[in-house]
Amino acid sequence: MKKPLYTIVDVKKTCNELLQTTFPDITVYGNGVYDGYTRPSFFTEILETSNNLSPYQRSRGYSYKITYFETTHDEKRCLEIYEEILYVFGIDVTIRTDERKIRLLVDSIDFQWIDTNADKMQITIDFADTVQIGGRTETEDIAESCETVVRKESEGE
Repeated sequence: MKKPLYTIVDVKKTCNELLQTTFPDITVYGNGVYDGYTRPSFFTEILETSNNLSPYQRSRGYSYKITYFETTHDEKRCLEIYEEILYVFGIDVTIRTDERKIRLLVDSIDFQWIDTNADKMQITIDFADTVQIGGRTETEDIAESCETVVRKESEGE
């Protein structure tokens, strides 16, 4: 199989940069930070929702989750942040690697209230599966001709 066009690290890095650019006053953390974080802040994680591999193509899908930790709960502010994320992530996200730019299509964006008091907003961005064609190369000789025989069945047989 060919090297992937982009990696899961590329997806998370691009999404985190887009989030940080959109909200420069809110710190973005990965999901490995448990202590010493400031509020308000975003905790982000990337999940692979599908990974199908065949000899000729690879299909992968991702979900990017953003959890917003406020200083004090403000539903209006949460919904404003959600609306801004809807606008910024929009239809697609452009992944930039050293070799190319790839548009990753957004399948859906939604949010839910989580935690004990349902006072933390978690936004999920689901990306459409992308398919990379290529991989295994046939090693057999190329056919130079093809013969087709058509037989007519006789009536009554």
